[in-house]
Amino acid sequence: MMGYVRRTKAVAIDLNHASPNYNFETARDSYGLEKSDPTQRNLFIKVITISNPRSCIRETLVAFVIIIIVVVVVVVVVVVVVVVVVVVVVAVQLVVVIVVVVADVKVVVVVVAVVVVVVIVVVE
Repeated sequence: MMGYVRRTKAVAIDLNHASPNYNFETARDSYGLEKSDPTQRNLFIKVITISNPRSCIRETLVAFVIIIIVVVVVVVVVVVVVVVVVVVVVAVQLVVVIVVVVADVKVVVVVVAVVVVVVIVVVE
């Protein structure tokens, strides 16, 4: 199940203030406490596993936000790459047309320089 989180938590139980039917003998039998250890009579720690709904919701939302951010970044990168490719293709075609139509070398050099500057500005 997505977002299902299990946590381990230490819980201290004071048997002096526990319910009357929850005595040391019950705790010892349930959790394997040693009867010879006097420190375990009044206070012992049991490790329980709990489900934390708030943590489940938070971690699920974080996962969705990360997925959305990754998708947006990928879309932006793809759009930028497509725009750069289109600009380069158009610039190359423009240079080819100018070279074919105009035989003057000076005009071709100026147009190529302008196209290169435009491509650099668009890429940056």
